[in-house]
Order: sequence, then C-alpha cells, then structure tokens
Amino acid sequence: MPYRVLLTAVVATAILASGCSSSKPSIPNPVVTGTKSSTAHASASPSAEETTAAQEPAAGAKLDADACLAVTGANLDLATATNHDDARKAGETFEKYDLPADVKTAVEHFVGTNGAQFDDPDYDKYNKQIDDWVKQVCPLG
Repeated sequence: MPYRVLLTAVVATAILASGCSSSKPSIPNPVVTGTKSSTAHASASPSAEETTAAQEPAAGAKLDADACLAVTGANLDLATATNHDDARKAGETFEKYDLPADVKTAVEHFVGTNGAQFDDPDYDKYNKQIDDWVKQVCPLG
C-alpha cells in the first residue's frame, strides 16, 4: 500500500511539474478598473486598491513557473504529510496565494487531519478542489 501511494504522489508531481516548466514568459494580466472615461484620470501613483490587486493574483489568474512549482510541491507535501507540522508547513505555502474559499477550506481540512488520510470520507471532495485549482492556475502546456 505505501508503495502505491508513493508512486501516485511521484507521478502526480511529475505531471504537474512538467506543466509548470513552460518556456513561455509569464506576463501578468493587467488590472482593469473603472470605465473608459477614467483613463484620462490615470495618475503616476496607483491607488491602494490597484496596488493590492496587482500584487496578489486573482483566483483565476495564472501563476508563473516558480509559483506553480511552489504550489504543486505544497500539494504533494500536504498529500504526504504524516504529522501536523508537515501539514501546516504545506498549508502555509498555499496561504501565500489568493485561494478561492473552497480551496482554502480543503487545505485547512487536510492540515487539520495532519495530511491527506485516504480513509477520510471527505478526501476525494477536498483533493479534487485543490487539484482543480492547481490545474486552473498552472495549466499544462
């Protein structure tokens, strides 16, 4: 059984990591605020709202290769954690990003269970939520 879990984790990491190693440059999406009439009102110093939005990727924004590596690594670490400290460390990596509420709940669940417990009745639901988000922000290819 432990070999199967380890093999699954290694294969999942290899697939996700290969998707994050794109040679395309990562270009952040511009932050669009206001209407057309407000473009003449643009100033040299952005407002606090615009600065915050530009620093944190939106829930659907794509992450760069380094961030994808961190997120996929944290996902693997969370899946293979065997104690609270390891699970909390992986959870803290996720907290660096703007997670949707359902993904945040899933990460918190796995931290609370000291990592993914395959006999957990909620394992499939929460694992899918995290995996779907990772695939959304770190698409393959």
